Amino acid sequence: VDEASKKYGTSNIRFHHANILDIQIPSTDLIMCKDVLGHLPDDMVILILDKIRASGAKYFAAHTFPNYSNQDRKLEVGQFALMDLEKAPYFLGKALDSVDITNPGWPEKRFSIWKL
Repeated sequence: VDEASKKYGTSNIRFHHANILDIQIPSTDLIMCKDVLGHLPDDMVILILDKIRASGAKYFAAHTFPNYSNQDRKLEVGQFALMDLEKAPYFLGKALDSVDITNPGWPEKRFSIWKL
């Protein structure tokens, strides 16, 4: 965050590091959340997505595993489970655009962006 702020920060481009559960999310153009939500149980993910939607942000970008069923996501904070953010219970719908970031030996993984 510090490096990105030094390189790219301006009066209207800011980078933040915070616990999303403890902050009020400011209205912004884009919220990026990479490799975070998959380490949280569904109730926390849904709370975070609700906060992001309520923030007034225009776009949200995160990793997702397309076509995953989301059926077996029973985990503790810090563990990991696949998730497809387009489907229930997250309901982000079809992404505007995606980039394949699949690691060898893993299911398809995409970094996607949604209009909120």
